[in-house]
Amino acid sequence: MTTLTSTTIKTVTVEHTQARRIRCTARIDMPEYGLVAGQRFHLVRVSGTTYEIKKIEIIERRELTNGSVWCLVRNGENKEYGVTLNHFRHNHTCSCDAYVKGHLHCYHVEYVRSIENARAAEEKAARVAAEVGITTEQVQEIATCAAQAKLEKQEALEQHQAELDVAQLQPNYRTMSSIEAAAPAWMMGRRAA
Repeated sequence: MTTLTSTTIKTVTVEHTQARRIRCTARIDMPEYGLVAGQRFHLVRVSGTTYEIKKIEIIERRELTNGSVWCLVRNGENKEYGVTLNHFRHNHTCSCDAYVKGHLHCYHVEYVRSIENARAAEEKAARVAAEVGITTEQVQEIATCAAQAKLEKQEALEQHQAELDVAQLQPNYRTMSSIEAAAPAWMMGRRAA
């Protein structure tokens, strides 16, 4: 019996950025990285342009009586941590080693905050849809169209900026005679006739 062992890639190289942490969502299955479509993960800079992949998922979620939210989170190494979000005091906590050692921010808290913000936005959209009298599918369609329009606008701006950059790099071929013809005589040191 032959056993195949697959190794997952733990680091990636990302150029043209100096961000300490990049939040990502896998759009397709990427088995070489151990990611499935729709899974959220973070890229944490190790050194230079090398980033480590930090997978994370919420296993359990509870709303506490004081309005806080507690989540049980599992990272890519199958370690579980408890994350508490206190929305009123904005003092979020995590049971991971980094947080216990005095680091006030860890990727577990950031991940849970982003998920909770998305959940709140969806609930608000559903409430607005119910008030207006449209379905949540129509709200999602409107949001998708708005996101697509924003993406198209961003792409158009990037294209325009690229065209401007190319135009600035091209030399100006105007000749001295055309400048002299356009300038008044006194600017060129000549007397008017």
